[in-house]
Amino acid sequence: MENGKSEECNVEIISTNIKVNGESDKVFKATELNAAKICCERKETAKLNGLRSSKYRYVILISSTLIQGLSACLFSCYGILLMAIVEATGQSNALVSWFGGLWSLLLGFSSLFIGPLAVYYGSRKVVMFGSLVSAAGFVMSAFAPNMLIVVIGMGAFQGIGTSCYQIAPFLITSKWFVERRGGALSFLSFGVGIGMLLWSPLIALLIEAYTWRGALLLMGAIYLNGLVLGLLLIEPTNDKETAPLSLIKAIGRNLDKKLVRTKNFFIYLSGTSLLYFGHMMVLAYLPRKIVEIGRSRVEGSLMVTVTSAVSCLIRLVIGAIAHKKYFKQGIIYSLSSIMAGIGSFLTLSSDSLGFYYAYSAIFGLTSGCYVALTVPTAVEVFEVKYLANITAWSLLLAGVFMMGSTTIGGWLYDLTGNATYNFLLGGVAMFIAGLFIVLLMSNLKKKKKERRASITLTTK
Repeated sequence: MENGKSEECNVEIISTNIKVNGESDKVFKATELNAAKICCERKETAKLNGLRSSKYRYVILISSTLIQGLSACLFSCYGILLMAIVEATGQSNALVSWFGGLWSLLLGFSSLFIGPLAVYYGSRKVVMFGSLVSAAGFVMSAFAPNMLIVVIGMGAFQGIGTSCYQIAPFLITSKWFVERRGGALSFLSFGVGIGMLLWSPLIALLIEAYTWRGALLLMGAIYLNGLVLGLLLIEPTNDKETAPLSLIKAIGRNLDKKLVRTKNFFIYLSGTSLLYFGHMMVLAYLPRKIVEIGRSRVEGSLMVTVTSAVSCLIRLVIGAIAHKKYFKQGIIYSLSSIMAGIGSFLTLSSDSLGFYYAYSAIFGLTSGCYVALTVPTAVEVFEVKYLANITAWSLLLAGVFMMGSTTIGGWLYDLTGNATYNFLLGGVAMFIAGLFIVLLMSNLKKKKKERRASITLTTK
């Protein structure tokens, strides 16, 4: 091959003759195709490594944070929408609450294959797909002729869409932020706080102005912004995996034997599942409790806003200090869950509006801590390569438990006519969840001690 340039890579390729004792011994020639391929791979790797260390990772962080804000819609508005639909249609809480149950269930089950698909196809495609599915679900529910269509549109469609929004941003952010990964992942939950802060009063006002059907239609339009945000999610690595041949293979990716066999895996999932159950129970019936003491639905939504505002601030603080050595995220995670449970028990003591403003702020403080630290705690306890698996399984069981929370909550309220019992049940679940996390961190500490002791013996 003569000296020349590859049109594909635009680099000079030189063939070299190696002579031994004045005679040609062997001629090493690289084909132009292979040389160009190697060169392009090196240039691409250098380019991507440059992007990874550049400011573009903050574009990824901001985009992912905003996507997380969109995903917070039903987390903060479920209780408000439940009240509005029950009042407008005359249906029972137990029946209407099934849209929340189906949403939670599909949020969990779809996470089993959404995680692997985000790894195979990239977070960009997954987020854009989720945006279209969610928007279609809102529009379908807005024009629904019966409650079955509402449950399918608000439940099944939103469950899949929310799962896309929940998992993909965490995966791509963990790839871009090798350093300060814990802080970056905690900052993503700040987006959830912002979303809950804005969604709750916005939906309450839209319902007052346009009824619940008009509000759903506008929510679908807002969710289409996820298409634009998804376009910004560029993968930081060219290590591409082969696309799965079927969803069964994608689900099988999460059944890692080494992970499933560990005791900490089950302790972590038990704690997070109960935490989601209790959190959803309290948050869903907080507006209802305010209406019970003689206040309006808009004032009820303001309680959720107070909770979200404090939670948002706490998540931002945690995102800034999570990487510090003095920050013990496991301890804060467990204590915040226990305190949230105790706070819910205290709702028995008063029915004043001022008390519930204070309670909403405390609930926002505690929930801001445990929501922000759920994923970073998983990263601390398990290896980073298991993040997609842990997130998928956590959302799966959280979906099942939240389905139980919404459906049991609706049945319990129809039975008692008082949201206090919902608060008590949610408080018990969050308190027990905190105890599970305490056990988890105790096991982790013991494992680290054993590892250090083993290293010491080896060096001796």
